[in-house]
Amino acid sequence: MTQFVDWSVKAKGIVGAPFSKENRLTCDSQVTHEMIEDGYRQAAKLVQEVDEKYLPIFERLCYEQEQREKTQALLEKAWSVELE
Repeated sequence: MTQFVDWSVKAKGIVGAPFSKENRLTCDSQVTHEMIEDGYRQAAKLVQEVDEKYLPIFERLCYEQEQREKTQALLEKAWSVELE
């Protein structure tokens, strides 16, 4: 059975397409770079306009963003190595 993760936030007008029922993630969904970027901006908006209590979410998204960038850099480095 697939469970849904509801990321809806109804504060300061931070609702809409990214938080709609159709865009909810399922447990077996792949999280894309674009999703992390969007969440990063939304979390920053929550911290700025609502409350600092959303800072841990922003922190986690920063971490995920940095890890993906490191992984991408390592992959590019690995693919650039000449093989015999």
